[in-house]
Amino acid sequence: MTVVGWFKLTSDYASATEPMVLFLCGDSLGSHSDWGLSFNNDLESVYTTGSLYFSTWNDDATPRVVEVATPQTSWTGGVWYHAAGVDDGTNLLIYVNGSLAVSAAVSRPRGVPGAQYSTFAYSPFGIGGHGACWASCSLEEWRMYSRALTSTEVLVLAGASVVSPIPLTAERQGDAIILSWANPSFALQAAPTPTGAFTNIPAATSPYTNSLAEPAIFFRLKY
Repeated sequence: MTVVGWFKLTSDYASATEPMVLFLCGDSLGSHSDWGLSFNNDLESVYTTGSLYFSTWNDDATPRVVEVATPQTSWTGGVWYHAAGVDDGTNLLIYVNGSLAVSAAVSRPRGVPGAQYSTFAYSPFGIGGHGACWASCSLEEWRMYSRALTSTEVLVLAGASVVSPIPLTAERQGDAIILSWANPSFALQAAPTPTGAFTNIPAATSPYTNSLAEPAIFFRLKY
């Protein structure tokens, strides 16, 4: 199981700040089983550390909740962070901005994520809050996977560096569109339709100028 996405806090966050849930997903197979990423909260208890917690809850296990918490305990408001919580069946891991922040072995039965996520008929699923723990932040591109992502996959989702969740910007100047992106590791690609096939534009660098007189074309960045 993996939960992953971007967050930008409204203001600086540290110890003793109100707890907030960024992402929560549940498992409907018989018992109450959840996974979540949250600040100062592990889905059962409230803390005052300022850490980001990745937690898993299982009503049929003892203890019901196990978690890992980041060593980082203060977070700057107005800055985008990329976070990933990974449960590989043996360990709980948290990645921040593509780098492993904490990992701990956990030997306790969990729920089994699977097809129930396609309906959400019985399971809790929340982005930005749960119960009284609502997040005061902006959230982008939150995803969940029914498997453990590798460190390389997490790094790719984080853009291999701290960049905007949508790093490609477009600005019209006269009869042209100017495309810009901050990370030179990304390759600009183009296709005649939104579904592709996309191919690299040879020697394209930021800023890139595209004439509006040309036929319709769709752009994206590939890392």
